[in-house]
Amino acid sequence: SRPEPLAKRLPRRPGEKEPRYRHLLAGDPVGEQASDPPPSDPPAATGELEDLQARVSELEARVAHLEGAKDGAAESPSA
Repeated sequence: SRPEPLAKRLPRRPGEKEPRYRHLLAGDPVGEQASDPPPSDPPAATGELEDLQARVSELEARVAHLEGAKDGAAESPSA
């Protein structure tokens, strides 16, 4: 058994489920903080979600219109 560990488990960052590890072979990394800043919010949280919901609603309305037109064409007799 080694007297010192070779890796250190780092604290979990918000929004991440996987544990992170850092090796201890070369000491503390230069220019790197022990706790990195949390990841930024996903783009959907900044207003893109509302845009996507509006697009889905518009597409659903278009599909309903096209299905109605198709059903109406199927009911009318062909000449």
